[in-house]
Amino acid sequence: MDFYPIFVSVKGKKCIVLGGGDVGQRKVITLTEAGADVTVISPALTPVLELLRAEGKINHIPRLYKEGDLTEAFLVIAATDDISLNNRLCENFNGLINVAGGDKEYGNFIVPSTVNRGALTFAISTQGISPALAKTVKEEVQTLYSEDFAAYLEFLKEFRHKTLTTVSDSALRRQLLSSAGGKDCVDKIRAGCIEELKEQLCGILSLHGSGSHE
Repeated sequence: MDFYPIFVSVKGKKCIVLGGGDVGQRKVITLTEAGADVTVISPALTPVLELLRAEGKINHIPRLYKEGDLTEAFLVIAATDDISLNNRLCENFNGLINVAGGDKEYGNFIVPSTVNRGALTFAISTQGISPALAKTVKEEVQTLYSEDFAAYLEFLKEFRHKTLTTVSDSALRRQLLSSAGGKDCVDKIRAGCIEELKEQLCGILSLHGSGSHE
């Protein structure tokens, strides 16, 4: 395994995207959705990026990269066609850096293909060996896990809180939380029985949730 899989919080962190084209746009959108403080360095922006700039959702430096631009950056994505610049940045920047669409030898992290179902996130990567296989696996995951899983996780967030604060028996708490994420629940969600499942779990909790948290 050439890469250590990890999810990184970029909320409020200074992230710089070099390049204002379509590739840079995709990276910017993902970063802003994750709450990053994004600055795009590029002479021009796509219409979508222009709109984000006008709405104050990103910062824009309307020129090419200059030495010193990456000072205090937490994460950098190079989305340019300038290979020599990419090489120079990767050699000199000590933080997290990715070359979008480049060879995997560039940069120190890769951005996997993802499937998001609310708080449930799947990251899929073949480490650049076969993007086609990664796409196939992604499509399969999208089929197996519908948007109902996002709704169920919202329910589980509250269910977990109530379980931890109202069930005094620690073994019972573990059992309840484990069963709420078990295969039987997954099967019921896929069968379209999410409301029935939620009612069932709430009923079980009401029978045991009279104590106080230890």
